[in-house]
Amino acid sequence: MKRSFHIYALIAAFSILLSACGLSEENHNKLTDAINELTTQKEFTEEMYGKLTTDSYEGELSDLASKYDEYKSMDISKLSDKEAPDTLNQISELTSSYKSVFDKMDAELKNEESISNEAAKHIEILCRIENKSDSDITSIILKDAQTSSESDNFILEGHSLSSGEILEGVVLPIYTDSTSRSLLVTDASGETAEYALELGDVNAASQNGISVTIGSSEEGIIIGDYSVTASEGSSN
Repeated sequence: MKRSFHIYALIAAFSILLSACGLSEENHNKLTDAINELTTQKEFTEEMYGKLTTDSYEGELSDLASKYDEYKSMDISKLSDKEAPDTLNQISELTSSYKSVFDKMDAELKNEESISNEAAKHIEILCRIENKSDSDITSIILKDAQTSSESDNFILEGHSLSSGEILEGVVLPIYTDSTSRSLLVTDASGETAEYALELGDVNAASQNGISVTIGSSEEGIIIGDYSVTASEGSSN
């Protein structure tokens, strides 16, 4: 009887020892799920990095990847239940680190996209300007009331555009979101007239260019395609 008792005691002790040294199924599943979550966050973060134009996160991602490789190559079945909680915390911290980098890059990407979208709103339109005002013109300036900005004088300093002359190859800097544009035209006597510049389809104007015919202050300006003569254009 005593012999049987000792055998059962040894079996019980051995079972307890195995339980203490081995990894329970519950902890095995927790570790597996944690590593899978870490892998997913790593992939999301690296995908986000590929969308940026900067390489400033390369070193940080390299360090995180080195730590990730340690856990990815780990044989978790060799861990004990005692080691599992610390390992889970370490994996969770690495996942959080990846998430933190992801959030920073996401904010930077949004900023890059905002800058790019804003830059795309600044276009150039080729323009030919004909003077039919019966006066010499010394200054032609594009004014944007919405952005409170004015271009440089399209006529070179010390020069003028005589009546009947054409100024070719003028490049108009256009902000596509603006709804209020005008040409400030100054003649040789110093008189300045302001004419609304209605472009209609801005995208079409940027592709085809426009022609502008400047008449008297009463006549205003006539706008047409760049290749179309001023007399064939449509009145503003």
